[in-house]
Amino acid sequence: MVNLLPVIYLIAAMILSNMFVFYQGLLFVFNNGKTPAVINLSINSVTPDILDAFSKLIIRNVLKKRIPIVSSAGNNNDDAGNYYPADSGMVMVVGATDENDKRAPDSNFGPSIDFFAPGVNIETAGIGSDTETVTTSGTSMAAAFVSGLAGLVKTQVPGSTQEEVAHRIGYYTTKDVVDDVNGSPNRLFYACHP
Repeated sequence: MVNLLPVIYLIAAMILSNMFVFYQGLLFVFNNGKTPAVINLSINSVTPDILDAFSKLIIRNVLKKRIPIVSSAGNNNDDAGNYYPADSGMVMVVGATDENDKRAPDSNFGPSIDFFAPGVNIETAGIGSDTETVTTSGTSMAAAFVSGLAGLVKTQVPGSTQEEVAHRIGYYTTKDVVDDVNGSPNRLFYACHP
């Protein structure tokens, strides 16, 4: 069983104060999270240089605790490596595809991407009630699929590192089927129990 902590930070426009709130969320998981655990980040920001070293230090320490971090690539139709946290080189970065296995029009791309997953017209939980569902699109939806499989991997191999989890997830991808990868590794995640 993977532990879910009630820590949610949705940051649409990253400004300095919001970065500190984000760091507090990561530190909370670092200090209070029980393994096996997975962190799913749905953020996309240009990080001020002064905070870059600090953010990498936090991520490095979370990874040392063997808590994998999966991040959405962002929805700017741009190189994911221009944005945090994809630019850290330390998190699994997920781009979005549509129902025809084409990169979603707004999904970020580039060599920082680790996987693509479905991210267009995804039915998910709404916030209006315990039973509400909504249909939405974006790399956050795609990252959630990969985070789910990362959680399953962690239940089977609790001591696995970020690299080992990513390698195992790689077994559940189909290569060279995504159209318009624009310099990204061409690996499409598919749902399967590890």
